[in-house]
Amino acid sequence: MLILRQGGNSLLLDVLDYQEAEAADTLASNELLVSIELRSRGRSSLITAVLLSTFELSSIADWLEVVASGTGCDPIRLATPDLHFDVVRQPGNLYHLSIYMEGNAAPQWNGDHFVAEPFTIRFEVDSIQLRNAARELRLLHFRFPTQAGRPLDRQLH
Repeated sequence: MLILRQGGNSLLLDVLDYQEAEAADTLASNELLVSIELRSRGRSSLITAVLLSTFELSSIADWLEVVASGTGCDPIRLATPDLHFDVVRQPGNLYHLSIYMEGNAAPQWNGDHFVAEPFTIRFEVDSIQLRNAARELRLLHFRFPTQAGRPLDRQLH
């Protein structure tokens, strides 16, 4: 589980399961049902949606490690446009990590199931925290490895 906390803000991201592990299509068989628990400014939200694929877990981890090494990077874009990650380097060894959520990833605050608004949560982190986040994402990918998809002959029987 990826856990980020700072002050009254927290984000807990976990993978619950494959959306369709037995799907014939390789992309579909690697979509993940994700849970994101948010707390910000006294509000809370639990989001459960298909927001990531297996290979994106490692892609985000790679991106975080590159950022932690001091190399500048563009924001990472995922296949699902509802979740974006960006980081801005600050003086010293600090970074502002921003996670933008919209659409299926948008929070519904305090159980209000009628209003979901785009939201950005920010954390000030150092390179050690970025590497720890990358490690947690790799552990999630280990728990939910990339599937090859079903061969055509298995689909026909």
